[in-house]
Amino acid sequence: MNSDILDDELLSLANDIIVTVSRFKETLDENTLEQFADLIATTKGITVTGGRRTAVLRKVKASVFFSKQYDFSIFAEGYHPWLEEVWKKSSFHYYWDRYRAYLLTSRGMCVNHVQSLDVITSAIVDHLENPAKSGPWSRRGMVVGQVQSGKTANYMGVVTKAADCGYRFIVIMAGLLNALRNQTQRRLDEGFIGKVTAGNAKGDPIGVGLVPGTDPDRTHPICLTTADVDFRKQTAESILLSVRSATEPIVLVVKKNASTLRNLIEWIKTNNSAQVLKELPFLLIDDEADNASVNVKSPENEPTRINSQIRTLLKLFGRNCYLGYTATPFANIFIDPNSTDDEHGDDLFPRDFILTLEAPETYLGPKAFFGESAWDLVRSIHDVDESSGAIPIRHRKDFILEELPESLIDALHLFVIAKAIRMLRGEHDFDCSALVNASRFRDVHTQLNEKVAEVMKCIRDASLAYSALDDEIALLDSTISRLKRLFDAEYMSAKSDAGVVVTWQQVKGMLPDATDGIDVLTVNSDATATKLDYSRDNWPHGRTVVIVGGMSLSRGLTLEGLTVSYYLRNSIAYDTLMQMGRWFGYRPGYADLCRVYMTDLCQDWYSHISIALDELMDDFRLMESWKLTPREFGLRVRAHPDAMIVTARNKMRTAQRVTVQLNYFGRLVETTKLSANREDHESNRQLLERWVESHGLGSMEEAAPEHGWLWKNIPVEDIVEFAMAFKAHPLEELDKIQPICRYAKETPSCSRWDVFLVSRADSPKSADDIFNVGGMEVFPGRRRMAGAELPSRATESAILVNGAKRRLGYAKQERAGLLRVMSEVDLKNAENAFLEQHKAVTGNLYRTLRKTYGGNPLMIIHVISSNNEGQTAETSEFRKNLIALSWSFPGNVVAAPLEPSVEYDVNKIWYKNYISMRTEETDEYDDDEENSL
Repeated sequence: MNSDILDDELLSLANDIIVTVSRFKETLDENTLEQFADLIATTKGITVTGGRRTAVLRKVKASVFFSKQYDFSIFAEGYHPWLEEVWKKSSFHYYWDRYRAYLLTSRGMCVNHVQSLDVITSAIVDHLENPAKSGPWSRRGMVVGQVQSGKTANYMGVVTKAADCGYRFIVIMAGLLNALRNQTQRRLDEGFIGKVTAGNAKGDPIGVGLVPGTDPDRTHPICLTTADVDFRKQTAESILLSVRSATEPIVLVVKKNASTLRNLIEWIKTNNSAQVLKELPFLLIDDEADNASVNVKSPENEPTRINSQIRTLLKLFGRNCYLGYTATPFANIFIDPNSTDDEHGDDLFPRDFILTLEAPETYLGPKAFFGESAWDLVRSIHDVDESSGAIPIRHRKDFILEELPESLIDALHLFVIAKAIRMLRGEHDFDCSALVNASRFRDVHTQLNEKVAEVMKCIRDASLAYSALDDEIALLDSTISRLKRLFDAEYMSAKSDAGVVVTWQQVKGMLPDATDGIDVLTVNSDATATKLDYSRDNWPHGRTVVIVGGMSLSRGLTLEGLTVSYYLRNSIAYDTLMQMGRWFGYRPGYADLCRVYMTDLCQDWYSHISIALDELMDDFRLMESWKLTPREFGLRVRAHPDAMIVTARNKMRTAQRVTVQLNYFGRLVETTKLSANREDHESNRQLLERWVESHGLGSMEEAAPEHGWLWKNIPVEDIVEFAMAFKAHPLEELDKIQPICRYAKETPSCSRWDVFLVSRADSPKSADDIFNVGGMEVFPGRRRMAGAELPSRATESAILVNGAKRRLGYAKQERAGLLRVMSEVDLKNAENAFLEQHKAVTGNLYRTLRKTYGGNPLMIIHVISSNNEGQTAETSEFRKNLIALSWSFPGNVVAAPLEPSVEYDVNKIWYKNYISMRTEETDEYDDDEENSL
């Protein structure tokens, strides 16, 4: 375990606390939680004070209180929140109340988790349209979570609340394969329908149908699919004639299959009048929305069948909402936002909202495996090559598997050890899985299955024969010897829940039980493949299984209790690789036992994807905080410098590749595009006021030779805090402030800063021309401004400083504070020498001098007002006393070191916002009265 996270003792304590409080059925506040944490620590005899206590509490709180703190209010122009008003009309919400009770009782969720789900699902439903709203309407949105992080539970909550609010027809599209569709249907049966829809127990109550207080006289939702049969027109016609005749919501779970969707569309059109469909609120939930739903045809061609049928299905209903769910949204953000046609309607770009689901601390995501502070869970594969009889990464369909790689045999042995340790920790009736994903070919899967089964039988036989013998004899067996070697290397310090170290002797004694009943299954698209089943009806004490497969394991299927994964694939697409990461998920009580085997190259790929996905999620959060829609806020994905692609090339037809510099050596960066939101400007003025309160009055003398106030030697942490709290235009924040803050924190020469608050040197014409902040009088600069004349929320409605010239400050302002590190004579001589070769002194000279004489980087705070002629009084007031920022980094930009850069694939909106509307910024200054030296 990485010490930056928690050491073994603190991790064990934190997990104990989480397990304990998860059993509470009452809401916990933070103070109560801390008291319980201290009590449990005392009981275990562990001293936790200071930083140790803070680290434990941080992990526990992240698990218990993990609902997002955003208000989720991302609404398009003219759209207004509606759910709160509708929800308050009744204190009884039949479907949601049943689902909530089911989660608390049958599923054993703690109250805090259910409350988090309540908050998030309400936010999502609020972004759908009010089903009671008259007239035609259509919404397109997307919810982004982590792989294996609980998206299904989330959209089940959305379905229940949508039904309570009045959505009458709900379709869930669940992947391309029957296995995933059937799994989703079973979860719907438990969480919404309340009865078994297939098999011998068909019609029996299940899940929410067993919740005490369920209305026995109320009918169930009308479900036109079952846990083993997809949509069929004959079945639908035997249940009801039209959707108008239904007294409860109609729901279906269908595959993304062209024939199935066509039959559904035909049934709806045949059995329902256009007027009924025009008025019926319809919700379409698209699970794995980046898979098969995206049109990969060029614009001049007909869209792909599944894409066109999804759009046609939506268009049938005059009031419709499309809600996509995915953990890999790369393809969706590159859908052309303007793509539409008369036959199929608008494409599936999530134009109205994208919301993110935050996973709790207990979730093992990409950071835990591949981040900078990753846990020690990944093992390298070095024994696969083209010449060996073992399976190479690249192989053909007709490949003959002679032997398994030693690394895979190790992984299978380690799986048995991990299960034995879980049993020694006191776990009972649990599922335990291993994954072998080493080929995409079904014939190779069959060969792998046979040889994996041979290995598992060998481990079983050795366990029965030698587990009771002393090591002196037992270790003569090669299988037992391998188990001992792997235990020593991987799990020697593994502890039970009570904090007791698990010994090899204990593990050896547990081997017969650990190897009992292990199945080896092949899961793929072959019709003869075994269905993956963990049901307690068939496996009341849990199931232990080694699963061999390929692409069928990469979308949606949950491998319960997954502990050891062996991954030997060479896909180069971000989304494909992430979806194959079945090892991501929740591993309560055994996270430290999990292992993933893969090549070093693949580890590098996953590390890069982790960074790219984090950046994209940050952009989503920034969009949320700015209350902007995807139609307004451009999105981008960090490109790989070598072989990888973000998603399939035919899904990225609209993407543009742009390069972003990461080095600010010798550069001046300015916020020339200001927010058009009045509240943002007031927030910035208050931010400046707080700066003065916390740092005191600036020095006018040390600001020389410029006019204003200077603060010197400010820690970079204060600079970053100020910059991140500054309400910039969202495009400026993404393009400038965030990268600058990262650079400043990571660059040793930026550890200390000077801060200069500019004030015009000439006298104000009236008291109204003075801006007072913390006892200092600032005479705002005057700028020509273009763009928004009145408050607005759209990204297109920015205030552009200095019009098309896009210059905020002037070169001479970068002289501020230079006389602290050099003499006035040296400064004047340097300016004169520069003028001998240039027509004017530029900021590059002052940044060079700052570097030469050891000066700090400079943050410049500007207070500016519009001096446009002919503007209205309202516009003049709106554009008055606006705060803007510049950052001046020491160095000669001409002689800057080789600059690292990052390439991004950007969507059409990003390109429009940043490129086509962007004017080249220059380092030369304008010839007006403020520029004179």
